[in-house]
Amino acid sequence: WKRYMGGTAQDVWVANLRDGSFAQLTDYEGTDRFPMWHAGRVYFVSDRNGRMNLFSMAADGSDVRQLTTHEDYDADWPDMHGGVIVYTVGADIWTYAVASDRNVRVAITLPTDRLDTRTRFENPADTLE
Repeated sequence: WKRYMGGTAQDVWVANLRDGSFAQLTDYEGTDRFPMWHAGRVYFVSDRNGRMNLFSMAADGSDVRQLTTHEDYDADWPDMHGGVIVYTVGADIWTYAVASDRNVRVAITLPTDRLDTRTRFENPADTLE
């Protein structure tokens, strides 16, 4: 649910695989989700500023930083690939490069199938007067 604040809002947790313990890294009452680990920081999306955007924090949950400022649509479905986060905003695909702090919309063009110019057979009965 968008902008849900309540007991079942998602938080980011980290596990210690040696002793099986877990620690909660975020305590915001809204949504913090899709955690990704890179170079000692945890990257995630959160709606803590009204709209879902990318954030990062230190491995202990401190030093939370907002990385993007999308206002029209939520940033969603992020995935980290070698220091580059690929995510969606509305119907667009965006990338965020961690090393350069650069956020770019991916330009996508789809060529037409030219359905209107293809050879086709019309039924003349449909337009006969």
